[in-house]
Amino acid sequence: MSRRYFIEDEIHAEPISEHATLEAAIIELERLAGVPWDDEPNRAPCTSWRTCERNYEILEVETSPDSRKILRQIPALEVSAKGVVWNDDLPRG
Repeated sequence: MSRRYFIEDEIHAEPISEHATLEAAIIELERLAGVPWDDEPNRAPCTSWRTCERNYEILEVETSPDSRKILRQIPALEVSAKGVVWNDDLPRG
């Protein structure tokens, strides 16, 4: 069994990316935090995207050839017209 880390937009249940380590997932979130809220991939997929937001979380998943088990969901980053808000509990460098 191994662990993988998935970034997902919790509000829209949209998978964003997959990473081998938590550190790699955080690096990707730092990149996303630098992208304007109304540019892809931060622009929300819904028709009310101007007033919506992205609410990114990291899913730590234990994987095996025949199963996947979510070990934890880590709230990470919110991106909206109001700005970027990090979860203070996220272990960032």
